[in-house]
Amino acid sequence: MMLVSAIVFDLDNTLVECTKYFAEARTRLYRMILPLRPDLSREEFERVFRKIDTKNMRSPLGFGRDRFPTSTQEAYRVLCEEVGYTPTPSELEAAWAIGESVFEAPYKPYPGAIATLEWCRSQGLRLGLCTKGDPEVQRQKIERHGLERFFDHIAIVPQKHASEIGRTVDALGLPRREAVMVGDSLREDIDGGKMAGLATVWVKGDATDFHELYPDTDHAHPDAVIERISELAHTIATRWPLRQRRGRIPFAV
Repeated sequence: MMLVSAIVFDLDNTLVECTKYFAEARTRLYRMILPLRPDLSREEFERVFRKIDTKNMRSPLGFGRDRFPTSTQEAYRVLCEEVGYTPTPSELEAAWAIGESVFEAPYKPYPGAIATLEWCRSQGLRLGLCTKGDPEVQRQKIERHGLERFFDHIAIVPQKHASEIGRTVDALGLPRREAVMVGDSLREDIDGGKMAGLATVWVKGDATDFHELYPDTDHAHPDAVIERISELAHTIATRWPLRQRRGRIPFAV
C-alpha cells in the first residue's frame, strides 16, 4: 500500500479563489456592451468570449498576464463590429482595464485551505506548490496571504506538465511514489500528476478545464475526488497511510 510523505498542490481554484474574479470581469464587460447590444444574451456573450479567449490561450500569449486583458479588449471590439460600430480608443482602453482588474483581486484562500495546509504540516508531510502563470502575479497571490510559509518548494512555471510536477516532488527529496498531486485541472494536475508517478486528488468545485484546449481529458481518472480543499485532510487520512505522523492532530478543517 502507498505511504504518503509529500503533497504537491496547485494554487488557482485549488487553494485560492480564482474563477469568480474572471467571471466578475466578464460581467462588467457584458454590461459595458449592453447599451450598444441590448439584445445580446449572456449566453451568446460567453460563447463569443470563450472562443476568443481559447484562441488567445493557444497563441504565444498563453497563460501570461496579457492574455485575459487582450481577450476582453478583443471581445468588445468583435461584438461592436458585429453591429457595424467601431469602438473608440477610450472604449478599448476601458475594456483592457476590465481585464487588468483581475490582477488586483484579493485571491482569498478557500474556506479550510489554511487549516488544511496546517494539518499537512502537523503530520510531518513535505509540501510543494506547482502553479502556472505569470511569476509576478502568482507570487503576489502566494505572498498576499502568507502561503509561502507552508511550502518546502514553490515552482511557478509557464506551462504545467508531468515534468514540472515531477521536478517539484524531486525538489522535496522524496520518492514520487510517496507523493500526491492535488489540483482542479484534469489535464494538468490529474493527468500530469499520474504521468509523473504521483497519486492524484481532483478538487472539482470550480474546475474550469477548457475542453477545446484539452479534448483528451475524458480518460482522466483521479484516485480521489473532493468538492473543496477543506475535504482533503479527511480524504488523505482515510485513504492513504502517512509516512510521518509526528505532531499528529485531528483533521478538523
